Amino acid sequence: MNDVNLQFRLSSLSRELDKLDFLIEEDSLALRHIADYRTQLEGFLLDISTFLDGKHKQLVSRGMLQNSLGDHFIAQESLQLFCIDQINFYKEWMLSMSLYIENPNYRCHLDISSREMLLIVRLLREVGLLQDSTIKSNIYFLKTFFATNKREYFSYESLRKKYSELDKRTLKKVRQNLVSLVELIDFYLVEVDGGRR
Repeated sequence: MNDVNLQFRLSSLSRELDKLDFLIEEDSLALRHIADYRTQLEGFLLDISTFLDGKHKQLVSRGMLQNSLGDHFIAQESLQLFCIDQINFYKEWMLSMSLYIENPNYRCHLDISSREMLLIVRLLREVGLLQDSTIKSNIYFLKTFFATNKREYFSYESLRKKYSELDKRTLKKVRQNLVSLVELIDFYLVEVDGGRR
């Protein structure tokens, strides 16, 4: 159970609660619907507990890994790589927890495919405009806050696989969109210049 799925379920449960108001007036089985709703909430709380327990186990395991080094000698380069791995783990852990706690209900809908969205992020990374983040954290950000017209939710794994795949159709579509953006910037430059070219 991941944090985004818990958020989605919380939103669904809120919508179902709104529906219960109407059922009370119209349905003789309202009590049964309310009992079913309580059962769903109990399952939801159990999943939250499981999620938090998993997060705690991750920290305990990470602590055991760090403590296992103890006073053992480690080459400087290996120690540096180990520390980078530890920091990346904590960044991902904190991102996951912040998404869980903040419960973002708004998703930005893009009129492009997931492949186009990923290619744009890849381009931003490769030209150095997107800095101080890992590909993994970029993909988590996209899957949490963005949707396309075809898909509301993405799995991390499907986005990760598509990230490194390039195809001619996607490249042409993104190029077309970028050319449109450049043309719009040219128009704005003329506007700012008072209509002079």
